[in-house]
Amino acid sequence: LDFRGATGQVRFNNETGSRDQATSVLKIANVLADRPLDSDGKVPFRNTNSFLYQGEDGGSSAASWKQILGATFIYSDNTTVAPLNLPPLVLQNEEIHVWATVVGYVACTIIVSVAAAFCVWMQRNIKTDPVRSAQPFFVRIVVLGIVLMGLSLIPQAALASSSVPDMCCMVIPWLLAIGFCFTFAALFSRLIRINKIDDSSRRLIRIKIKPTQVVVPFLILLALNVAILTTWTIMDPLQYRMAFDGNLDEYGRSLTFTTTCQSDAALYFRAALGLLDITALALTGYHGYKARNVKVAYKENVYILYGLIASSQSFLVGLPLVAAVDTPSASFFCRTLAILWGCFGIALPLLGPKICQVHHWKAEQKAKEARKQERIKRANEYFANVSNQGTGRAATKSTNVSSMQQSTAMLDYSS
Repeated sequence: LDFRGATGQVRFNNETGSRDQATSVLKIANVLADRPLDSDGKVPFRNTNSFLYQGEDGGSSAASWKQILGATFIYSDNTTVAPLNLPPLVLQNEEIHVWATVVGYVACTIIVSVAAAFCVWMQRNIKTDPVRSAQPFFVRIVVLGIVLMGLSLIPQAALASSSVPDMCCMVIPWLLAIGFCFTFAALFSRLIRINKIDDSSRRLIRIKIKPTQVVVPFLILLALNVAILTTWTIMDPLQYRMAFDGNLDEYGRSLTFTTTCQSDAALYFRAALGLLDITALALTGYHGYKARNVKVAYKENVYILYGLIASSQSFLVGLPLVAAVDTPSASFFCRTLAILWGCFGIALPLLGPKICQVHHWKAEQKAKEARKQERIKRANEYFANVSNQGTGRAATKSTNVSSMQQSTAMLDYSS
């Protein structure tokens, strides 16, 4: 398509439908204030064309920018001197430093190793009274929750180097929420069992509560966490996105950025999970406080309460600290310390005394066995002495009878 228009020759590309640049007419207008501000608070402006983009010879030659004769262009500094070009923008990506990543991997290794070692130790001592009184079913669930929370450090540390960062982003809340649910729901069920037994003893009622009867709160909390996480994963999953911070150059351009896990509705889902888990923690703390004076074998209720207090402190201190720091390395380091503190805050008061109790129980059993063997030895010695004394008296009596028989025989012979 080629025709003569009001601005000159007009030509379109038959394949793309775009206008040929050689026949395009563009202009740069200089909009300037015509006079100062008047009494009405208005400023009139005038439009002056300064540069024109147009081809020559009816569009037969290439178009170019040309300054209109007699026109000048006034720049923002009120001069006709064109400013220099902007310097090239160099963006800096603030990633998690290697030292922070190493700290995260080491912390995860410590948590998993300690949990695995305790499970092996508990299985070896499964027949001891302290381990059986702790109900290994609930202890295993607590240890599994601690391991899941510790494993959440791996995707956090591997976000920058992972080939599937979006998947790592969504794995993190799954591990943290399910691990938290396993740990505190198991403790909650264990404390409910202790309080039910104490209440029945106060009413002089004999009851027997099986672990399956108090596992319902655990299943409810687990179902709610899975429902929220599944909805989050399907509707608006976390994605590894670039976020610019407030560090600007003199031209107002951002100089640094961070890559974090973000989604449009992440705040709402995190608030729902946080409200659910805080409610579970509060209920567990209530039942732990209620059971603090109950006389339980090996004082398990007291150690559970200590663990709840220690882990709650990790969240109360760690969350504000993570929100206060502004660099990825410092934020990850604070998260690592908070998770490490939370895991060992539960593990040490709950599992540490159990090792000491088993050690003392074995020592007591060994002492009892030694006393038992000593009593058996004394009894055997006593019965052996009695038997020897009985044998001696029987031999003396036999000798006297023989002497009397011989005397009688001699008398008969002499007569």
